[in-house]
Amino acid sequence: IAAAPTDMSERIDCIVTEWSERGYGFLQTSDSRRAYVHASAFGGGNLMKGESVNCIIVEDPQSPGKWQARSLQRGSLYEAPTGQAPAAYRPVEDHIDYVQPPEYRRQPAYRVVED
Repeated sequence: IAAAPTDMSERIDCIVTEWSERGYGFLQTSDSRRAYVHASAFGGGNLMKGESVNCIIVEDPQSPGKWQARSLQRGSLYEAPTGQAPAAYRPVEDHIDYVQPPEYRRQPAYRVVED
């Protein structure tokens, strides 16, 4: 079993594998852990099975040896913000930049450019 991040700023990509309309479910992390998530971890509402999210994974205080998601945000860490690329990024048109894992290559590749 992989160790939990010790720095609370370490976020990890996850996929929602189960979600109950009662406000809780489970995530599959990019490092193959299964984590419990409650709607309070993202301000309430519902998630959809298969949705990409990112969060901080910590040991579940109520179930030692199991994982819990905290500070969940919708979307992958590898996706550009919806609508347009950040100001410091420009699209790479002439080739694919293989920085991202294969499952995230559906989005246009971006490269940091310095002004």
